Amino acid sequence: MDQEHRPWTPATAYFITMPTFRGAPLFKGEKAMELWLSALRQAKQEHPFELEGQVILPDHLHLLVRVPQSTSDVAVRIDRARALFANAAAASTEDSGGQKMGPAEIWKRNYLEHMVADQIEFDTFLDYLHYNPVEHGYVESPRDWPYSTFQSCVEKGRYLFEWGTPLYGMAPDFSAIKDFVGE
Repeated sequence: MDQEHRPWTPATAYFITMPTFRGAPLFKGEKAMELWLSALRQAKQEHPFELEGQVILPDHLHLLVRVPQSTSDVAVRIDRARALFANAAAASTEDSGGQKMGPAEIWKRNYLEHMVADQIEFDTFLDYLHYNPVEHGYVESPRDWPYSTFQSCVEKGRYLFEWGTPLYGMAPDFSAIKDFVGE
């Protein structure tokens, strides 16, 4: 993977997995995507962080974020984005019985947070989240999934457009991080 990265800063990058409550497919519609992106933008304004990578799947999402060197408190940032989304989504989301969902019924109570150890692990997590729609059988290649940062990473030169396609070669090996991804 051809990449241009800033120098590695220890203890500032985190891989996050956030499943929905009871695996509900909350992110099947454009409205939920818009609500999540809006919540994420607001959380970033209130508690700055860099979004290095993201993929949104129907029942969970993965983020790769960097927090400022002055703090390693990623939880306040993620908790804020989750709360903003939960409040907005609860107002417009119904359960299978047609009842409005409460904010506590949006996210699974806990999410997985893993502090990234080094640049190699960072790159592997970035690959993992972009390849995740392929792993779940939604698409044949990362470039076909519209709800990720893959395209912007291609534009930045981090990936070739063909990365992860059957023509590119074998599927990536994520065995080194499987214990940390929360799936």
